[in-house]
Amino acid sequence: MMASSSSHSSSSRSLSTMMTTNKKKTNTSTAPKKGGFGRWRTTRTIFQAKMMMKAEMDDDLESRRHHPQRRRKNISASFSTRATKRSASLSASSSSEDENTNTNYNNSSSSSSENNTRTNNENNNTNNNEFILYGSQGSRSPLINWYLYEKEVQFELKEPRDVSNPHPFGQVPALRHKENVELFESGAILLYLADKCGELKSDEAKANAYSWVLWANASLDPICFKEDINGRVIDTGIKNETKGMRRLDDVLSKREWLSGDQFGVADVAVAAYLLYVPQFFQGVSFKRWPNVAKFMGRCCSRDSYAKAFGPRVQSYLIGELMKDVDGN
Repeated sequence: MMASSSSHSSSSRSLSTMMTTNKKKTNTSTAPKKGGFGRWRTTRTIFQAKMMMKAEMDDDLESRRHHPQRRRKNISASFSTRATKRSASLSASSSSEDENTNTNYNNSSSSSSENNTRTNNENNNTNNNEFILYGSQGSRSPLINWYLYEKEVQFELKEPRDVSNPHPFGQVPALRHKENVELFESGAILLYLADKCGELKSDEAKANAYSWVLWANASLDPICFKEDINGRVIDTGIKNETKGMRRLDDVLSKREWLSGDQFGVADVAVAAYLLYVPQFFQGVSFKRWPNVAKFMGRCCSRDSYAKAFGPRVQSYLIGELMKDVDGN
């Protein structure tokens, strides 16, 4: 009898334990995990912020598209360093060059456009098949596109993995000119193109271009991008004051362009590296170097920059740099 009672009591405890365990399992499976909703809210907030930023950028681009005069006026007011006739003349010249670039690169069948393209090609000793650029949008190769668009040089763009890529390490950018000229490294390509496009006609122009392009590759690049032992970019030196940036700001306080009186290859080489920083490290400010910030703004406001890097990138950079300029 006692054995039966003990067995019954044991069965009751086992049943009670099973019911409790099942109940706990049920509650565990239906209840939200600790912090679950918090993480969801954070993710949702980030997503909403990104969507709002995208909408604002789209609206801004749409406004620029429909009000080009307003766009030029705002950019000129924000990034002009000299309120003189010379500055206005350079600005007008820049706008004229940009408009010619747009004319020469549309695919219109009008005879005037064809004549302009033919004339530009003759002046630069180029044609559709002479220059082949190997690159991708996610690499540094668009800075070569930028210069080619500036000089109205037609070129063919090929993927980095194309079997004809002449880069000995299979990287980009790389350039093939005609059948027997092959180049790699962005600085070497820029200087070669500048020479072919007639920008380096004098010894003074050559010396200036060589100096700034090599400085950008050898000295500015390590300031902009801090790498680990494996060559991966982990930070930027723009977060802190540096002698190189301070000296560059001093130089740009006395001139509008590094290439001389007009925008050129030296400006592309230096500005391209600087403009990569706010793209990769959002929130980094150039306020401590106001002349550099204005220089960057003038460079990325050019239509050829938007062609090479995209109008959305251009719009984002202009917005960020205007914050740095307005803060001074």
